[in-house]
Amino acid sequence: MTMRRRFGLTGSSGGTAGSTSENFSPLALFDVEPLATIPYIWVDGEAHGTAWRRTIATTAMAGAVSALLLAIITYYEPLGAAWQRVVASLQSKRAM
Repeated sequence: MTMRRRFGLTGSSGGTAGSTSENFSPLALFDVEPLATIPYIWVDGEAHGTAWRRTIATTAMAGAVSALLLAIITYYEPLGAAWQRVVASLQSKRAM
């Protein structure tokens, strides 16, 4: 009689140990190790392009956050008015 293993992706199907979605591996289906792996070979200028894209993305995110903060301060409630409200609420609590 041949025993069959059941592999579930959610772990709720009664599979064997290590069959949850957190550590599911296609190699676990066959119980074999890979013969070899092929490393990624960088092309000339690819590493420089990756760094350049990362720099542009970081700068864009910093600009977007700065613009958002400026818009909030300018259009929602000026910083001076917000600070006055905080100080007034602290003084009213202290007076009690």
